[in-house]
Amino acid sequence: MRAARAADRVPATAGRAADGRAAGIVEAPAIVTTVVASYDATVDTVTAIIVGAVSTAEGDARSIEGGDSIPDVAHSILFLSKRNTWRGYQTPHFDARRHLTSLLIMDHNNSSDRCRDHVTNSTSKLLHAMAIFPDSQPPSRYAWARHHATLSAMRFSGGNVNAPGRVAVVYGTRPEIVKLGGVVRRLGPYALLVHTGQHFDATMSEDVAVHVGMPVPDIRLDVGGLPRAGQISAALGGLDKILARRELRAVVVQGDTNATVAGALAANARGLPLMHVEAGLRSLDRTMPEEHNRVVTDHLSDLLCAPTPGCVANLAREGIIGDHVALTGNTVVEAVRDMTPPPAERAALLARLGLTACGYVLATIHRPENTDDACVLATILSQLAALPLEVVLPLHPRTAAAVRRHGLEALLRDVRVLDSLGPRTFLGLAAETAVLVSDSGGVQEECTVLGRPLVVVRRSTERPEVMADFARLSPGGVGLASAVGEILGQCPDLLDHLASLASPFGDGTASGRIAAALGELAGVPRDRMLTPAT
Repeated sequence: MRAARAADRVPATAGRAADGRAAGIVEAPAIVTTVVASYDATVDTVTAIIVGAVSTAEGDARSIEGGDSIPDVAHSILFLSKRNTWRGYQTPHFDARRHLTSLLIMDHNNSSDRCRDHVTNSTSKLLHAMAIFPDSQPPSRYAWARHHATLSAMRFSGGNVNAPGRVAVVYGTRPEIVKLGGVVRRLGPYALLVHTGQHFDATMSEDVAVHVGMPVPDIRLDVGGLPRAGQISAALGGLDKILARRELRAVVVQGDTNATVAGALAANARGLPLMHVEAGLRSLDRTMPEEHNRVVTDHLSDLLCAPTPGCVANLAREGIIGDHVALTGNTVVEAVRDMTPPPAERAALLARLGLTACGYVLATIHRPENTDDACVLATILSQLAALPLEVVLPLHPRTAAAVRRHGLEALLRDVRVLDSLGPRTFLGLAAETAVLVSDSGGVQEECTVLGRPLVVVRRSTERPEVMADFARLSPGGVGLASAVGEILGQCPDLLDHLASLASPFGDGTASGRIAAALGELAGVPRDRMLTPAT
């Protein structure tokens, strides 16, 4: 009976055979039958089916001539396998996503364009399906996912990466992926996605894109691991070649990363209109690399999307005024609302980790000001270990490397160290924590949507809007433990107060405003933009 219900959800294309177009691939009906028969199979079993099917295709990739067997298999398996365990695809057991992503970096020089387009299309479909099919999500999300998979097929079929009239969306880090997702979905096939590779670890890039529903990038550069100047230089060189070869309407960048300033400089060099999403933020701390990135980008931009009135005022003080400054709100509000798991799913997450609501502190540390200096990092970790509640610390790759480099492993013994988390899991934990401790700019925004207090482990902040009610600074971790203790002493009244406040970053409609403004800047007809189902 359960298999019959699952079979109702198989896409109409899933019954088509491979017709020998990809040697050795089991025909879709046989794969479907296998999965239906083992509907209660473990993640390992279903993973083996996926990896087996795709491994065969990878082994003879150059024989693929645009057949549909791989995407059909991917859809069929993921539509049918909707056990809760699939929400654990971040775990080491689920290696299929990494294996499939590796298809994107096959030797393109030795592969036909048709083969590359087909493999990219197939992988994109699978990644999007994986991102949007946990059991707890409503049917509308399921319907949107099928639409988005179709959109991905449009984007990647026919070699249209060089089609004229598109908008280059340049990004390179986890926050940019999260915040640009809604804009990219509205642009649909008009978006040419360029990932600079600044965040190259899968947990900071591919896995995040899966959660957000961001399509696989059309073009990926490889600047990760280089120092700041090297990243900007390499990204600028690569972007200049990309922009020179294509007829583009505009370039979009977001935030204040090295990818942001490289995209801005490349657009300026090629005379292309530039939109800066999240413009006008200022920390007034010129020791922060991000401050230089955001100032340069703002002064090069033709359209500046400012998230708050304070950001508009910052721009005005620098002489940037007029119609090309738009108060849009911040896309983080809708992203957080969309990705935060519902209460039942959060309860299951806490139970799985042995945590209780408001019974732990969730911390993230990754900025150079906190990781490059051994004394500063030791202070922060010691302060975290001294807190009265259990500390959950998802360890950023940079922080993990710094702990090893400085020989501070012993200071992690009294905290709960986790691998980097996907956005949905992190937000699920953040929504139930007693206090957040972080040096992340994104977490400063997210806490205002979740209604959670935050201790900001930084010298300064470019988001002063959070300091009035939601957050307080703890430079270098000095006084961190006392700040957290003071917050805990105000709970639960403080949590009730924060829950009653609106986020200073907008009402959750920023992506629509930004896409509409971009449409006017780049000449993309508004009626051709997509409005994803919600």
